[in-house]
Amino acid sequence: MSSEFEIEQSLLGGLMKLSNEETDIASYVLRTLNPNSFYTRVHREIYKAIKLLATSNKLFDQLSVASYLAKLNDITIFEVDQCYSYHCDAKLLRQYANTIKDAALERYALSRINDLQDLISNHDNGNITQRIGLAESVLSGILESVDNRKSAGLRDGTEIAGEWLDDIEDFLSGENKTFDLGVDGLDEIMQPKQIKPGSLVVVGARPKMGKTFFATKMVCHYLLNRDQGVSVFSLEMRSTDIWERMLSEKAKTNSNNFYTIPMDNNSYWDSIGNSNVELANTKIAIDDTPGITIRHIKSEVRKQHRKHKQGLIVVDYLTLMEGDGAAERNDLKYGEITKQLKGLAKELGCVVLLLTQLNRGLESRPDKRPFPSDSRDTGQIEQDCDVWIGLYREKVYDENVPYNFTEAIIRLNRTGASGTGYMTLENGYFEDVPTLQAQKEIDDYKNKMSDDNEQSQQGFSRKYKK
Repeated sequence: MSSEFEIEQSLLGGLMKLSNEETDIASYVLRTLNPNSFYTRVHREIYKAIKLLATSNKLFDQLSVASYLAKLNDITIFEVDQCYSYHCDAKLLRQYANTIKDAALERYALSRINDLQDLISNHDNGNITQRIGLAESVLSGILESVDNRKSAGLRDGTEIAGEWLDDIEDFLSGENKTFDLGVDGLDEIMQPKQIKPGSLVVVGARPKMGKTFFATKMVCHYLLNRDQGVSVFSLEMRSTDIWERMLSEKAKTNSNNFYTIPMDNNSYWDSIGNSNVELANTKIAIDDTPGITIRHIKSEVRKQHRKHKQGLIVVDYLTLMEGDGAAERNDLKYGEITKQLKGLAKELGCVVLLLTQLNRGLESRPDKRPFPSDSRDTGQIEQDCDVWIGLYREKVYDENVPYNFTEAIIRLNRTGASGTGYMTLENGYFEDVPTLQAQKEIDDYKNKMSDDNEQSQQGFSRKYKK
């Protein structure tokens, strides 16, 4: 069968003839194609009806489809019957779906070629570097359409409804596409939704709070639980230093041991070697180029995305980046960067983790736990990010406290709850601490200090009354 028109008719007719035992075939076709995959409007409308009925758990046989379309006074029963009359072996439906999908993607790619030419030749789009960057974005969008089997631009409600139901089914069946942070306390707070692909997660902290350790914990958790790519951009530390922290996290050993335990300690170094190989065989890539721009990040990530679908991108940290344009103020420069990182997360369907330094001004407050507004020259962050987490270690400010907890505080979460998770950093890597245990230790200490202060004041008062 050579005609694209006939292939579309055969597939639609075959779908309407499927038996109740052939749900796997229907599921494959409905997940592979969207209404805009079809070349003719009539076929788009018939497929739209089939998909809507299917997502509503209703029959999508000939009679059901014709009855549904008759209510719209748009597509005639005759046009439905024409498709139904085409004989199509159910075994061929997967093949036909792939043929229709490829034809749709080819049409879409060809339609964007002129856009690419116009972007590069139009001097109103900036200098040649900026124009090439825009063209890269368009090309990446084409490739992403191929990867995700999605149409670009405005999408019909039936397509979105079907996609939403697919996501829910994946979640409930265990094929979870959301992202957990790997910090027990935070993941408990964010249940059940957690972090969705396309999200920008910002972690803000003052120095010595453990931003990079936190990012390393997330990276290792993702690499060891997902078969997707992770790209790390470290503007402050060397790639080997990042690797050392990852290895410390993976092997649960203090990195100081790498430099003190002799190589003839076979049991220790065999364990480290195994962890090293396991990490090396993941889809990790690290870039420690100093002073990189957002254009550099986007270009490198898109290259990686073609090799391995990207699941997580880490940028450490924001205010060490250079701007692409000529923004005179830092807040405008960083605002443009966060906006583009959010766009990159949506474009690739991944999570972007952005670390940022906080203003020194928060240290003048009695309670130094951070807020998104404490971000240095980055007022745009609150608008762009989906989740904002602040890190706080009380022991940095008060050496007398008996505990050494790092509080990971969710201040902003667009799809769920806020709250605090607890970790310790005493062994060179973050270890989770049960929330109730941490809160009890903190409360016990505060109550003790309060009692001590009260007794001290009473003693002072009695002394001067005499």
